[in-house]
Parts: sequence; structure tokens; C-alpha cells
Amino acid sequence: GAKENPLWFPGWTLPGVITAGAAQTMLNVHRILPGRRAVIIGIDPLSFSVAQLMGAIGANVLGVFLPPANGLQFGPSSPQSAIEKLSRFSQYAPNVRLAILAKMSQYMVSLATGFFPRDGINVEGFSLRLRQTAFSIDGSRQAEQVHVATVNSSGDMEAESERQLTTDVVITSAGLCPLVELAQVAACPLSYISELGGWVPVHNDRFETPLPGLFVAGSITGVEGAEVAEGQGRIAGLTAADFLSLVKKSDYEEDLIAYQERVIQVREKTIPFYPNINAGRDAMARY
Repeated sequence: GAKENPLWFPGWTLPGVITAGAAQTMLNVHRILPGRRAVIIGIDPLSFSVAQLMGAIGANVLGVFLPPANGLQFGPSSPQSAIEKLSRFSQYAPNVRLAILAKMSQYMVSLATGFFPRDGINVEGFSLRLRQTAFSIDGSRQAEQVHVATVNSSGDMEAESERQLTTDVVITSAGLCPLVELAQVAACPLSYISELGGWVPVHNDRFETPLPGLFVAGSITGVEGAEVAEGQGRIAGLTAADFLSLVKKSDYEEDLIAYQERVIQVREKTIPFYPNINAGRDAMARY
């Protein structure tokens, strides 16, 4: 599996500050609305998904903001870096204006940054505010106010632009990274590949590790969607059966090809958490 990366800034530990994954669990599993006035901080597909979901069920989403450019964040913290990241998702953009901007930014990042409206653009019912940063959260016992400010293309706050937003929930999103503790405890060698999300167990295209009889699958091998993880699980399970001599060799090879093709098909239609995931897979194949 995978775990969420944190965002660090003043007030991030207050009650009422939750991650995008926690918000999704509250909404989709427990049918609980995390709050009615939400500020979302972080630019990635997960934050967009939560913003859209919160707005669809009646919450007032005050906007999706950049995190502060304090050098501690996992995701983009300036308009320029955010647009560069969005350009990699241009074919998946949920809004025509966003798709056009993303396409433009592939060639003219600075120009696209300069033309981005200070008050943001509407994307499927929520306001994407790439020219504003949410840099601090206040509250006596829980999150009550979020301090935001206008920023330049590098993410530096503009003087006298600070204002406060009243909120009852702050949702942060900084991407996901592989959850490798079990493999690490098992003494499986790890390799750091940023295109896969960070540290991952060394494995081959059949999801075998260097430890005999130990197999991995899913986001532990590189953060992707649930359907990709399911396909990888089938490959790993089939290879484990072959390792135990529980399947005919001819059946194994035939099924393996079918499962590998299925993963490729799913990957082509899934929004990637890491747009250079294929480069990461190629890097792992060289081990």
C-alpha cells in the first residue's frame, strides 16, 4: 500500500486539519461530512478529487490553495511548479480551461503563470487558486482560521496581501509514497526511485524480490491506482504459485502475458499519481 505525505506549516497539527485520504474515508466509508467550510491545501489529483466530492455533497469549498514555500513540502509550492506539474496531467484535466492552461504550460510555463487569475479559476465546482498560498492555521481548540496570501511565480508572498478565511476543516494533500515497512522488516533491499514515489523494494517485472519466496505488488512497488494494484497482485500471485510448483509452466506463461497486458491497458486510462511512472519502472528493471 501507500501512505500520505504530510504538509508542514504552523497549525498543521490542530484538530480539524486532516489529510485528503482521511476526508475520502470519512465521506465514502463512514458517510460523514468532515466540515461545511473547507480549505484544501495542495495541488495534485487527490486534492482535486476531494474538492469536487466535498462540493458535490453541499460543503462550501473555499478553494484549493498552494502550500507555503518553506522548503519542507513534497508537492509544488509555487504557481510555476504547480503549472509544470499540471502540464503532465493535461490529458486528464477535468476542465477545458485547465486543460488549455496545462497544454500551454508545456511550452510557456512563465507565460502561463503570469496569465493565471489571482482569484483562481473554477474547476468542476471548486476554485483552483494557484496564485494564493495557505501558510498558517489558527484556532483556540481546533482549526478556525486559515491565513492566505497572494504569491508571485516563485511562491514568495506579496506584501500586504494576507487575509483570513473562516473554516471548520482544513484538508491537506501532498501526494503518496510507498508503505515499505513490512518489506524492510523482512530485510528486502530497497531502492530510492523518485518516479515511483520514493523508497521501493527491489523487484522484477513478475514482482519477485531478491529474497526467495517474497513477492510484492501494489503501491509498495510504485504508487498507482487500485486497478493497477489488482493486476499486479494477480501477477505476483501467479508467480508465487509457479515458485511453489502449483501451476503448469505453459499455463503460467500464458496467464502471465494476459495479466501483464491487462496492467498496461489499465495504466493507460488511469490518472497517474506520478506522471513519470514508466521511467521509474524502467529504472527498477535495471536493478
